[in-house]
Amino acid sequence: MSQDGFSAEADDVERHSIGRNSAVMASGTLVSRVLGLVRTSLTGAAIGLGVVGDAFNGANQLPNYIYLLISGGLLEPVIVPQIAKAARRADSKKYIDQLVTISLLMLAVVTIAVTVAAPWLFSLLQLTPEAQKLGTIFAFICLPQVFFYGVYTVLSQVLNARGSYGAPMWAPAVNNLISIAGLAAFIALYGFGKNDPGTWTSTMIWLFAGTATLGIVAQGLILIPPLIKDGFRWRPSWGFPREEFAHLSRYTAWTFVSLLVSTIGGLVILSVTSMMPTIAAERGIEGFVAGNNIMNYAFMIFMLPQSIIAVSVITAIFPPMTRAWQSKNMPALRKLLKQGLELPAIFLIPATVAVMVLAGPLVHVLFPGNSEVELRALAPVLVVMCIGMLPVGIQTLQIRYCYASEQGKANLIFQIATTGIQLGIAALAVKFADPRHGVMIVTAGQSFAYIVGALAFVLFARHQVRQLSLGGTFRLYVRLLIASGLAGFCAWGSAELVLMISTGWLMHVVALGIGCLVFIAIFTVCAKVMRITEYFDLVTSMLGRFRRS
Repeated sequence: MSQDGFSAEADDVERHSIGRNSAVMASGTLVSRVLGLVRTSLTGAAIGLGVVGDAFNGANQLPNYIYLLISGGLLEPVIVPQIAKAARRADSKKYIDQLVTISLLMLAVVTIAVTVAAPWLFSLLQLTPEAQKLGTIFAFICLPQVFFYGVYTVLSQVLNARGSYGAPMWAPAVNNLISIAGLAAFIALYGFGKNDPGTWTSTMIWLFAGTATLGIVAQGLILIPPLIKDGFRWRPSWGFPREEFAHLSRYTAWTFVSLLVSTIGGLVILSVTSMMPTIAAERGIEGFVAGNNIMNYAFMIFMLPQSIIAVSVITAIFPPMTRAWQSKNMPALRKLLKQGLELPAIFLIPATVAVMVLAGPLVHVLFPGNSEVELRALAPVLVVMCIGMLPVGIQTLQIRYCYASEQGKANLIFQIATTGIQLGIAALAVKFADPRHGVMIVTAGQSFAYIVGALAFVLFARHQVRQLSLGGTFRLYVRLLIASGLAGFCAWGSAELVLMISTGWLMHVVALGIGCLVFIAIFTVCAKVMRITEYFDLVTSMLGRFRRS
């Protein structure tokens, strides 16, 4: 073994199957996402989906957008490819120490700068004066999360490169547990529905936002023990090999601009959806009007199957894809691309249909503390968002492919196209749409943009990777869609029959449970009849590896 263990670990990673690594990651992600839904449900019960919810959601999303800019512009496209290369270098330990040192220094500088700029950053959301004041305080408390998001990414990438996939996927569960504990304490002390900005005290603010930030701190720092156990000892090391730095500077410039476009687009969408209630009030429209918080709640549900399946599979594919590109192993690259297009779809297409047809019972079960008006606004937004579920998975593959092949310019073109479509439709929603339907229209624009981006990437990949035959992939999609459609119709009908008896929370639980069971049963039968062997092979493989992991 080399001095730091990286060479041996890198060779071992090559022998790991995609299924095994994705199963380990999916198990941790599943627990984390379920806990995340519990956290979101408690958040909604504590502060509602109105102006306080928009204020906290906006403040808590700011560090995410800023971190994504840093992560996508430097950390993710640089750390993993360079660590993969470092595994075969004589000075791999020193090189990795330099990468980690530079990353942490950059994170610290950016975190301090954005925290100081909290009032200006939060003013972009244009909330009511009281909500703006409360949200600015939330932002001061939440923005230090940027540094610890970065710590989590850097340490998890080092672990992944050493063949350790479990700890990074379980760490977010710790974050959610801390947040849940803080929310439970808040509700116990102050009760439900604290949706009036004028009633919030400093103790309430620190308990609510402070535990959210504390969870992110724990998520990053909890990866230190697994690294130590794995034999990695980081020591600050200054400097950077000049030739590598020159190459990375050119490559990351494209990637940074791409993430800048994405971040600006995300902030504009956040601002547009947040201002919908304000626009409605200015136009004299009364009643509940969906804002960004509705969109955020829909996104939480949307990301459950997305992160458990697509992100886990594509994260496992990324390191071998990087090595395949670097070694010009085109047969391996073709196989990995097909896996990235097919494996997530086996679950994402059924999940898309299932969530769409059972959206009503689902939101009632997950968010019992919210009003019927809020839930009726949430369900259709979730349905429209789910149209983009598989396209988002394909775009995740596109981003990873561009990172692995160091094609920053191509990634920028994809990002400009999808962001441009989203912002164009959002602008139309602000100018011409009834604000009561604004969030729905913005969400539809996002789904449409994802579809366009996914189709563009498939054409791009076929052009670059010769002999990438996707006829079988298309036929698999069609069979999955037919089976899911039949199962979805039966699931919807069974759930509606249950809700004809009563529409209380317990009956929504029963309707959701019966709907899910019917969907799984009918889909499995259809998959058997239509010979979707990929579904049964993957289920058998994943279940076996879940038990072992």
